Amino acid sequence: MPQTYARIEDADTAQKMSRLLEHLEDNDDVQNVWHNWENEDDFSEDEE
Repeated sequence: MPQTYARIEDADTAQKMSRLLEHLEDNDDVQNVWHNWENEDDFSEDEE
């Protein structure tokens, strides 16, 4: 559990971060993906 969290306020940056996490999770060589993005649920994929 992270002790500090990061907020992303910019929708464009949130979209890029979401895409990065998705690509990492889809990569067969990556076993685990953790992040400290606090407001991930504030941005959805349909806001493109």
